[in-house]
Amino acid sequence: MSADRKQHEMGDISNLITDMTIKAASPSEIARAVRHSMVVIDAEKHHLNYKLSAIDNGIQELKQKYQGKANAGASTLISKAKADVRVPYRKEGQLIGPISKTTGKPKRIYVES
Repeated sequence: MSADRKQHEMGDISNLITDMTIKAASPSEIARAVRHSMVVIDAEKHHLNYKLSAIDNGIQELKQKYQGKANAGASTLISKAKADVRVPYRKEGQLIGPISKTTGKPKRIYVES
């Protein structure tokens, strides 16, 4: 495996793991994808068979289920969200209640700035 191929395969499996996580895949399915990613990481250095790993871990099946096609790329693009959502900065306001028995903190009103 060449270094370029390794980069391509790592991007491919990383996208799959991201899509699976977003789409609430079971832990056993995510574990299969992660096992394959570890083989891909070490394939160049240790001459591992990443193609056999893909078959053993059912990567094509996972790609079909979570990305729509067995040869598809990422189906979700977290880093390129269409909406620009900003989380407002807030600061603590006045105390409005007694100390919570569960958290041990007083109840406060927060003021957005």
